[in-house]
Amino acid sequence: PERVEQEWYALLIAYNAVRKVMAHAAATASVCPRRLSFTAALERLRECAYEMMRLATERLPRRYARGLEMIAPSSGRRALAVQVPETR
Repeated sequence: PERVEQEWYALLIAYNAVRKVMAHAAATASVCPRRLSFTAALERLRECAYEMMRLATERLPRRYARGLEMIAPSSGRRALAVQVPETR
């Protein structure tokens, strides 16, 4: 059970890390974070992380900013991540 508990904590940390990046992307694009899809954001983060592993250190901030834009595009840009419709 110790390993199960450790795995559970790892999943909770990963979930919260994805939500934190989604909140940062939403704030940057002035979008409500609840309108972003968790699954789509996770896919974009996986793509971004894979690319960032191969980049030089000085190029990482620019790639991170581009990743945020992919998760929550600014107004006027086509959404790559699925946006959830607003609820009442």
